[in-house]
Amino acid sequence: MQGEAQTKFDEAEKKVADATAEAAAAPEDDGKKKAKEAAEKERDEARVKLDQAKAAVESADRAIKLTEESIVRAKQLVETTTQAHQAAEAYAKSTEEQLKQTQEASGNSLTPLRSLVFTSSGELASGGDANRIDFWNGTSGVSHRSLAVSAATHFLAATPNGLLIAISGQQMHVRDTRTAWQLVARLGAKADSPLDVSESPMEDRVLSLAFSPDSGKLITGGGEPSRNGELILWDVASRSVVRKFTEAHSDTVFDVEFSRDGKRLVSGAADKFVKLFNVETGELIRGYEGHTGHVLSVSIKADDSSLVSGGADFAVKLWNLDTGEQRRTMNNFQKEVTAVDYIGATDNFVSSGGDKTVRLFTASNGNNFRSFTLPDFVYTAVASRDQNVIVGAGEDGTVYVWNGQNGQELMKFAPRG
Repeated sequence: MQGEAQTKFDEAEKKVADATAEAAAAPEDDGKKKAKEAAEKERDEARVKLDQAKAAVESADRAIKLTEESIVRAKQLVETTTQAHQAAEAYAKSTEEQLKQTQEASGNSLTPLRSLVFTSSGELASGGDANRIDFWNGTSGVSHRSLAVSAATHFLAATPNGLLIAISGQQMHVRDTRTAWQLVARLGAKADSPLDVSESPMEDRVLSLAFSPDSGKLITGGGEPSRNGELILWDVASRSVVRKFTEAHSDTVFDVEFSRDGKRLVSGAADKFVKLFNVETGELIRGYEGHTGHVLSVSIKADDSSLVSGGADFAVKLWNLDTGEQRRTMNNFQKEVTAVDYIGATDNFVSSGGDKTVRLFTASNGNNFRSFTLPDFVYTAVASRDQNVIVGAGEDGTVYVWNGQNGQELMKFAPRG
């Protein structure tokens, strides 16, 4: 195609040269002038077609290069996944053997239980002759942790403020059974003045954040509304700024996410753009244009082949991560799409929206195969990697938990008071 366009352009150039020479030889001949003008017009049209052909070839070359790079990454992912699968199988086999040995040992050495008590958090604590205190989920009955003690436990008591009292042999132990959260750092505030953010590198609100897969980096997104969209990369260990992404967006960033290998990150913002960046250099790799409202949420598929985004334009869009091609637009939403998230390594994703729903979709065909309805506007939803648990929360302040396989409501956490 380019060769043919080049030949026509060369022929047109020669016609212009011939017509120019003839017009110069007979300057008073209007026919020669018109012939020259016609030749120049033909040459200009040929140049446009040649430029289009060159652009098409360059675009095709880029697509081929991106496809080849995608194939390489896919092969690497298959190799990594295979190794992980083999390691998981070996671990499962080892665990089964350990479980079998434990069950055999347990069956041969049953020990009496002497005391039971429910803690203030709803756990069931049990003690007996096994020199340990076991804690069980008070709803499911699953044992999830144990505390070693020096002797058999003959008595347990729980206080309303979370303390557990145990009498083991000649000793009485008092333990705090509540889960303790410890603040390790504040980003932006002065170390000696937690409310002083005058020297914070963050210009305005922080609306989104994500840890890298190795937990070594943290990305924060935000910015000043209608002024700029801010992305800052932090080193978790030193609590220091690694990089600011210059002019990342022209308006507030609402969501950020790392790719599974931690080398790229995607962001969605109020400027209606989705963007992909190189984490190491801060370079913009690609922009994805198509939303007509704020982009509120983004998520990369585990194999790095696809990207999903949801926005205030009542739409979800599916993209080819490498080429930027828009694969599918889903407009069957009545309000803003507030969250989207790919589920594990599958082709399924979960969404939430202002239409009071949490939904499960298959990306390849857009099929909405399960939905959950809440009483009010839904702000967020997440799913476990095996899709067994779906969680959603919104305006009513309640966290809802469902079985993702059959749609059954498992539990809900209502706000206190």
